[in-house]
Amino acid sequence: LNLMETTPHIGEIDLVAVCDVQTELARSAARHFGALAWYTNFLDMLAAERPDAVAVIGPPQMAIEIGPLVLEAGCHLYVEKPIGRNSREAKPLVEAARRSSSNKYTQVGFNQRHAPVMRYAKLMVDDPGFGTPTYMESRHWQSGRLHSEWGIADEQYVWLMLHGIHAVDMLRYSMRDRCSTTCDQSKRAQSNRSKADRVDSIQGWNIRGRARAQWARATAH
Repeated sequence: LNLMETTPHIGEIDLVAVCDVQTELARSAARHFGALAWYTNFLDMLAAERPDAVAVIGPPQMAIEIGPLVLEAGCHLYVEKPIGRNSREAKPLVEAARRSSSNKYTQVGFNQRHAPVMRYAKLMVDDPGFGTPTYMESRHWQSGRLHSEWGIADEQYVWLMLHGIHAVDMLRYSMRDRCSTTCDQSKRAQSNRSKADRVDSIQGWNIRGRARAQWARATAH
């Protein structure tokens, strides 16, 4: 929704069409976001509009099913994270992106890469005078209850896919994809409220990135 709200304010983008399987939602989205047309079948939209780029906004199942077809149609692709509930589900989209034309881009919505503080940290790490990073750590806290999502019952796994994945991405991005990542839950504090009203529980995780070369040396001994 945030992406759709900001699109009309980006001068380089013309929102030519939106698509939703429900007619009323498609019509409402077009009216609300200023799209020139609306569809209930994305294949019809691709054929009729021939867009330069498509944003797939929804759960990972949408990226899995729609993403490869968008790339086959010759469009740039933006998808929300995660692009699958596990690596097996994500692999077909990754392979489709690699097969697509070299001048077409696939982007996953890791928006924290563009946050000013993250961009500044990246500049610091990339400075030759900084040296080669060997270890980085990110700590995340969340208030409120965890929840299941996308048919996944493990609430902590869902949290990692929704929020912790940003930390994993930033660690890999900052360390130039040459790292191994680990995660552990550091703290869990609950209020004295009843289970039904436990809205101020606190979840904490440490997510660490370690350079692969250093990790190999450490485990070899």
